[in-house]
Amino acid sequence: MALDGNRLVLEVSDRGDGLSPGAEAHAFEPFFTTRVHGTGLGLALAKRVVEGHGGTIQAQNREGGGAVFRITLPREAAHRSA
Repeated sequence: MALDGNRLVLEVSDRGDGLSPGAEAHAFEPFFTTRVHGTGLGLALAKRVVEGHGGTIQAQNREGGGAVFRITLPREAAHRSA
């Protein structure tokens, strides 16, 4: 976790296969999934929660492989809910 001005930034990454081509644009849509077992609701729900707190969430492929998800929240909103 880091501070960027008045915003908290949290990045979560992995070293898996990364996002398939085009998945970055659809990753947060309800029922979008590239998995055999899954509903495609997890990231859509995460986006709704983050945006409900005035933040943003982004997904992209990580250089060297894998994916990275970046959550940015207003510092004051995060402080009030802690």
